[in-house]
Amino acid sequence: MFATSTVACSTNGSSTPTLIDVAPAAQLSAGRSHTCATLRNGNLACWGKGDRGELGKVLADGADSSAAPQPVPILDKVIHVGAGAAGSCAVLEDRTVRCWGNNADGQLGVTATCNPGLTFCMIEPETVDALENIVTVVAGRSLAEEAVDAPRNHVACALDDGGLVRCWGGADQQMLGRGSIATLSTTPMVVVDAQNFPLRDITQVAAGAYRICALDIEGVVWCWGADDTYHQPGGLSAEPVALPIPAKTIAVGEGHACAVLDDGSVSCWGRNQNGECGVSSGGNDCCNGEEGFCIPGCRHEPVTVPGVVGAVGVAAGGFHTCAWLADGGALCWGSNQSLQLGNDTRSLERPPSAVTSVPGRIVEMVCGNLHTCARTDKDEIHCWGTSERGESGQ
Repeated sequence: MFATSTVACSTNGSSTPTLIDVAPAAQLSAGRSHTCATLRNGNLACWGKGDRGELGKVLADGADSSAAPQPVPILDKVIHVGAGAAGSCAVLEDRTVRCWGNNADGQLGVTATCNPGLTFCMIEPETVDALENIVTVVAGRSLAEEAVDAPRNHVACALDDGGLVRCWGGADQQMLGRGSIATLSTTPMVVVDAQNFPLRDITQVAAGAYRICALDIEGVVWCWGADDTYHQPGGLSAEPVALPIPAKTIAVGEGHACAVLDDGSVSCWGRNQNGECGVSSGGNDCCNGEEGFCIPGCRHEPVTVPGVVGAVGVAAGGFHTCAWLADGGALCWGSNQSLQLGNDTRSLERPPSAVTSVPGRIVEMVCGNLHTCARTDKDEIHCWGTSERGESGQ
């Protein structure tokens, strides 16, 4: 049985998917309260929260959000986008990176600072120097956005075609993967392992609020980030996660991480206050042996999500997780207070349940803090959950 959780979430939201009015989509990314999509025609569109420049433009009439997709003014074709807490980054066809939004922690890769009274630093996308041959980019998440100058551990990371990962931005929780406590850096820095060797042969990177994780060509998952609140693997340098078999894809939420393994199962670890790891929040194994203290709702060791078979991808959000399957179906679990799991039963904690209202086969999913989006085999985007800032297009 799933235990009752005490974590409070918004009760706003809809389980009915909204069809996003954009051209055929190629790839999705969800930030805390905004969503972005690269389109088959090379354009980029974002929607949701925009008061800190997340949408790459100043909205008309001083609006702070938009449920309608907004074209991001990048003249070159975009091949990949990574949405973060209060900003985004994109990889262009020439394999360079541009970022926009809040730059309080240097996560845009430039030295621009927020002017007094403004809630953003860079509206129009700016090029990140010292990056080339980039294939994907990710932007870190955070739990709160109440104040521009509050520490939020913002970081961004880029993966190049040689398999190296470089990160830049805030070091409040030393998420740059440098092997030592590093100061804030607007210059991308190569991530290293515990022996101070560059992390190599990486095929995927995923970013959260407390951890960054990477997947290598052998199926090993590496993570780093110095905040140890949920006893997750990895610290100042990248460390491997103890998975039973190799992984084929990964996702990192605000306090937990998950991997799809070679056999189509899903393993998760980290914060589990709302069952976002797929098992009851009633148990935990995050304990301090010397003091005998155990963190409630926490999983240090990866746990297998029950009932998930044939998974090909996974997405992790604020307090929920989703996996899409080889047959085109999908399952979601964790908090459903904002109906972000795609069903009408509001609950602080739910076991894996099928997403049945998305028309067509699901080929990609992303999870924001309280919303979820899916891309189908027809390259249509459908979103559901909260839309307090327009993040689910409602």
